[in-house]
Amino acid sequence: MRAENLMTAELVTVSPDASVVEAAELMLQHRVSGLPVVDASGTLVGMITSGDLLRRTEIGTEAHRGGFAEFQAGHERVAADYAQAHGKQVGHVMTTALHTVGTDASITEIVDMMDRHDVKRVPVIRQGRLVGLVSRTDILRAFATTARQFTQEVCDDDEIRRRLFAVYTRESWAPLASIDIRVRNGTVELVGSVSSDAQRQGLMAAAGSIPGVKSVIDHLALSNGAPDVLP
Repeated sequence: MRAENLMTAELVTVSPDASVVEAAELMLQHRVSGLPVVDASGTLVGMITSGDLLRRTEIGTEAHRGGFAEFQAGHERVAADYAQAHGKQVGHVMTTALHTVGTDASITEIVDMMDRHDVKRVPVIRQGRLVGLVSRTDILRAFATTARQFTQEVCDDDEIRRRLFAVYTRESWAPLASIDIRVRNGTVELVGSVSSDAQRQGLMAAAGSIPGVKSVIDHLALSNGAPDVLP
């Protein structure tokens, strides 16, 4: 999946000269939590999100620092906070440190960028112009569509065991030597021992993810000898 297949192309944008009230009303009207900010030429110059409007003087939520806290934050941070709380135009409060991708960026690249920079939406650029936006909702939509197609595949018992064995062999955390995989009529039984509940959950999740698996029975005991509680 590429950005051009994932992105929302019909965008609601706002001008840097628009008021922050207009931006807030647009977000509410279109039920979005962020807007690309574009200038008169259509060039992306920033993003404004609901988070940029949380600390506002109108509602008494602006950040207050004094004494050592102000010294610790530094004049630049304090000035930026003031602009965030009092700025009347979008250009005063928008985020200008943008993380963008091209139309051919893969879904993996986009998700990595979202994780790395803790952003919820990534603008898509073609020849310097904004052409779309990939949000977490778009990623969720891709997941739901793909997962639905995935569940239509069905493996027989031998294939289920083969695939599950391959997963456990590939994953370094899986204690393959201490477990036995049994498959009958689409039901997987895991017998043996694990060293932690995290290992147990990983093994169970892997088994349940194989197409054709109807249920997973947990007969795994903790290696410290503690009895297991079957579901």
